Amino acid sequence: MKSQNIADLSLALAIVAAPLLYAGIFSMLGDPAPRVTPDDMTAIRTRSLAMLGGGLIAMFVSVWLSGYGFRSAPRRSMVAFVLCAATIGGFWFV
Repeated sequence: MKSQNIADLSLALAIVAAPLLYAGIFSMLGDPAPRVTPDDMTAIRTRSLAMLGGGLIAMFVSVWLSGYGFRSAPRRSMVAFVLCAATIGGFWFV
C-alpha cells in the first residue's frame, strides 16, 4: 500500500474515531431511569463499551498510520494527528 493511501486511511480513521469515543463516553454518564431493566442496562453498557473500544482502537491506529505515512504525505498525516490530539484534548474540558 502506498504511503499516500495510508495517510488518507489515517485521516479517515481519525474522523471516525472522534464520534465513537464521544458517544462511548457520554452514553455511560448519568443514571438510568428506574424503569430500565437490568438486561437493558447490560445491553446499553455493552454497546457503550464497544463504541469506546472501537474509537480507541481507531484512534491509536490512526496515530500510528499518520506516523507511517508522514514521509510522502506530511500535511494529511499532520491533520490526522491534530484531529486525534484535539479529540483527546477535548476530554480534558468535559
